[in-house]
This record gives sequence, structure tokens and C-alpha cells, in this order.
Amino acid sequence: MTDQFAYLASPYNGVSIDFGAQGTTDHISAQHNWQPWDELRWVMGAELRRETMVSRPWFDSDATFTNDFSRWFTHVEWRFAPKWLLNAGGMLERSTLGGETVAPRAMINWQWAQGHTLRWGVAVANRPPSFIEKYAQVVYRKSGVANYVAYSPSGNLSNEQMLSRELGYLLQWPERKFEADLRVFDERMTNPITRLDNNPAGGQPGYYANVQSITGNGQTYSAINFTGAEYQLKWQPWRDATLRLNQSLFK
Repeated sequence: MTDQFAYLASPYNGVSIDFGAQGTTDHISAQHNWQPWDELRWVMGAELRRETMVSRPWFDSDATFTNDFSRWFTHVEWRFAPKWLLNAGGMLERSTLGGETVAPRAMINWQWAQGHTLRWGVAVANRPPSFIEKYAQVVYRKSGVANYVAYSPSGNLSNEQMLSRELGYLLQWPERKFEADLRVFDERMTNPITRLDNNPAGGQPGYYANVQSITGNGQTYSAINFTGAEYQLKWQPWRDATLRLNQSLFK
């Protein structure tokens, strides 16, 4: 990917701005499905994945940065009673940049009447830092001479983590070819990675860091919270036509 242009505004007129990079992704995975009886289905598998990135503009180097992933995952679907269905699983991941993480999830469904299903679920997700977030060394040059350092390497960064909880309702009305799926959710992100700009022109390069607290509206928060609701309506008035309406509301 090439992204290069000249800075045209004073005082850095003529400085070459280049954000070009090359990257690769290779992976191999295996999955096994097992259904010992009608009420139970089980899936398990593993994946090996390698991501690489080369970019002199982003790292001030021609070195190849590599992130190796190894993942093991499993999922179980168990109808333990005629009106109850449990979905549960998780993923164990180990990566060069993020270390070792565990991401469990579970969802329970209750079909309390024909065509009416309530569900409640909780899940954890992790995101390791990217190459740029961890290793960025952005140096602007003019005529081959370093003008100033915009970003310096961050050093140690921890994974972001997201805890998601939701309560949902599914209406299925086959006689009218109508479905409605509604849910309310609460998501909490901890250890977010944020870009801190500082003052590059004054000799203080920016960098990426895990932010332990965020100040806003006169308060200090130790995590980022999203709460909201969304719905999807689906209606098939005749065989060859489907109408959908989706909306999400969150804060």
C-alpha cells in the first residue's frame, strides 16, 4: 500500500509524508464437529496464524515485524430441556504482541412459547496491540535529513479487553413471514490503547499507551462503557421480496 504526499503548509513545507506499508497474513486451521446425540453438538479446533508488516515510514526501519498467533477454540450447543438451549465456548490465544489470553462466552435461550424466545448472554473479547501501536517510530525528513520525530515506540502495551452483556428477544411469526430480533446490551472496555500526541515539534514525540482513566463531563472513568439497544425487523410480503429494518441506539 502506497500513501505518500508532500506537506504544503508552513513551517514544514516540502516535508515528505509517507504512510506506505506492506503486510502479509498466513494461517492454517483445523476444526472437528461432534454430535454424540440430538441434544448436544460440540465443535473444537485450532489455528496457527502469522502476520507481518514492513514500513520504513511507520518504523524508520526496513525490518520485518512479525506477530505469531496460536489459538484453540471450542463451542458447545446443549438443549438440556425442551424449551432451554445453552451455547457456551471460549478461545485460548497466545500471540507475540499480546501474550496469552482467554475469551469465554455463554448464551442461554428460553423459548417460553411457540415463536417467542428470550436470551441472555455474556462474552469476553481481547485485542492485542497492533504493530503501529507498539513499534511506531515516525520520523519526518526533508531532503533526507530528519526534521522531527512524530512518534516513538511505546514499549510495553497490554491487551484491550471488552466485556459484553446482552438481553434479547426473538419473535418468529412464520404464518405472516415476519421476524423481530431485539436486544439491549452493555459493553465495558478496560485497558484501552490510546494515541497520545504530546508535542512532536517541541521535541516530545507522541506515542501509544494504555489509558487507565479518562476524564470527561467533570468525571473520571476507569473504563469505557457502551450501553444501548438495537432491533432488526424482517418481513417477506411475497416469495421474491424481503423487507428489512435495522436500527441501533447507544451512548
